Amino acid sequence: MMIRLHPLHDFGTLSRQIDRVFEEIGNIDRSPKSVKSDWVPRAELLDSPDQIVLRVYLPGVDANNLDIEATRESIVISGDRPYQKPTEDRRYYWSEFNYGKFHRAFSLPVAVAHDRVQADYRDGILTIALPKLVTESKKTVKVQVGGQTQSKPIAVADAGDAIAA
Repeated sequence: MMIRLHPLHDFGTLSRQIDRVFEEIGNIDRSPKSVKSDWVPRAELLDSPDQIVLRVYLPGVDANNLDIEATRESIVISGDRPYQKPTEDRRYYWSEFNYGKFHRAFSLPVAVAHDRVQADYRDGILTIALPKLVTESKKTVKVQVGGQTQSKPIAVADAGDAIAA
């Protein structure tokens, strides 16, 4: 009897098993007894010709509990969804809601004009519009290396990014 090995098929099976493990880690039971744990809100990043749109799913989070910081290369969102203790007449049988503080940092695929970022929060979804940074490709600067001037100017996307040696 001959047994045939299919390494590519086995690799696909392993890949699916690893994906399942990470899905299970992401779906850890966070019942009210473990409210001190941080949680990770779901997010999506959309691209359009003039801007990037980041949408973060934050149901039940008060907009006053959100903190958003943006740079040209990244955006950081943090906040809190406080745990609501049960009352005498109401108690939990179980809960799949996430409570506590959260913190997400996103590296952006392109530079953005961080001084023009706009945020909107409706129906539990935080939508952040990140206008793409428009660079002038015609801008050139001369860079001196070791005290000697180079014969050809070197194109630099933003003169503020040039580092003098």
